[in-house]
Amino acid sequence: MAEQAFVGAGQRPGLVAWRIEKLIPVPVTKDLHKLYSGDSYIFLQTVQKNSSLTWNIHFWLGKDTSQDESGVAAYKTVELDESLGGGPVQYRECQGFESDLFLSYFKSTGIEYLTGGVASGFNKVVRDQYDTKLLQVKGKRTVRVNQVATKNTSLTKDDVYILDLGLEIFVFNGSTANRQEKAKALDYVRQLNNNERGARAQITFLDDEPKNEKFWTTLGGFINVTKEGDDDDAHDQAHRESIKLIQLSDASSSLKTVDVTPKDGVLKKDLLNSTDVFIVDAGNVLHVWIGRGASADERKNGVIYASQYLTQTKRPAQTPITRVAEGGEGSAFKALFHAWDPPRTISFGQQASTSATTRAVEDKGVDASALFSASAAEDDDLFAGQDGTNAIKVWRIENLEKVQVDAATYGEFFGGDSYVVLNTFTPKSGAKPSHVIYFWQGRQSSQDEKAASALWAQRLDDEMGGSPVQVRVVQGKEPSHF
Repeated sequence: MAEQAFVGAGQRPGLVAWRIEKLIPVPVTKDLHKLYSGDSYIFLQTVQKNSSLTWNIHFWLGKDTSQDESGVAAYKTVELDESLGGGPVQYRECQGFESDLFLSYFKSTGIEYLTGGVASGFNKVVRDQYDTKLLQVKGKRTVRVNQVATKNTSLTKDDVYILDLGLEIFVFNGSTANRQEKAKALDYVRQLNNNERGARAQITFLDDEPKNEKFWTTLGGFINVTKEGDDDDAHDQAHRESIKLIQLSDASSSLKTVDVTPKDGVLKKDLLNSTDVFIVDAGNVLHVWIGRGASADERKNGVIYASQYLTQTKRPAQTPITRVAEGGEGSAFKALFHAWDPPRTISFGQQASTSATTRAVEDKGVDASALFSASAAEDDDLFAGQDGTNAIKVWRIENLEKVQVDAATYGEFFGGDSYVVLNTFTPKSGAKPSHVIYFWQGRQSSQDEKAASALWAQRLDDEMGGSPVQVRVVQGKEPSHF
């Protein structure tokens, strides 16, 4: 029988929450952003997509919550999930280590941590006090962010570093750092500022101020960074070797766990059995995958076992745990597997010349609107031979954010900027629309803006379920279909 407090939950878009009080979930009716360190909570985010609803469930554990309360939060989260048909994605959140998705719910207010528990005092954690941290961004295929000692000797020339002082954030790009590391650092800083600092932090790139006094003083003084770090390929290999696939099964009437990680460390989709539950241990996060045919006990025990697994393997208690149902896997989960989705291939035809309507200049926009009024058949090779209509949306990168451009200026590109362009082709036949995402990079656009355009293109792709084709477009080398 479903918990009484959950009756009617998830039927309307929005965020609702329950606090565990005397081992029972009690609705929180106001100030959802104020969380007690001694308590556990359950949050349900309901989103309407077209005519259907989707859900994310988070159970939040305060750093001083009791084991009983945290256990009830985990168990009741499963009950809430099942009352919604088993479709939601579940997330385990720990105080101070919340996921970006969870933090995004509180962009306007931020999260306030209150000391004590449900019956305790209302003493706030002091606002705007932050621990100084130096973060290393490293990797090629798998880029990871790790905290290192806050001193200048931690810096290497082939990685990217983020110095987090709270409301001041510095980004140091090593002289030989790869573009994946730079892009990851850019995305991390943007999300850190937006989700945890209320977009109030001042961000400084050492590329622009290589001898910034505050940055170097914090690290113990200026040095010429010449030290080499560990090889990125070796780092990626170590990461692959650290991933484990654990199968849960109650086929013999008692819950059993089996390590089914391949010897080569490469995970493939067909390793997942729809009748079972699996844990993918990615080192810094655990994913609990629930097969469509998994038993009720397996579904209930998945997240609980993952918590026990953390203890058994002597891992930090705050390690994130995400529960995903078969068919609802997100990009972060799929990225842990080799070729989860078959690659999309498409021919883009000949590149256009650098003259006439595809040219943009540094000091003024060039009207290329004719490019967007072409018929579908003229979109060389993309939708050739199909009858339908194109719809365009354009965004310019401003302060590393994606800002929509006025439709009256579509086709005007400034050489000092980068843009994201979404083309949606709708066939008259009634077939499903097709999407192409272009990220156009001006010749004089900064490296940060170029990286941001690629990141926003990927985010837009993810938001659309991974169906669009992505195309990088460089000023002066635009393909004819663009």
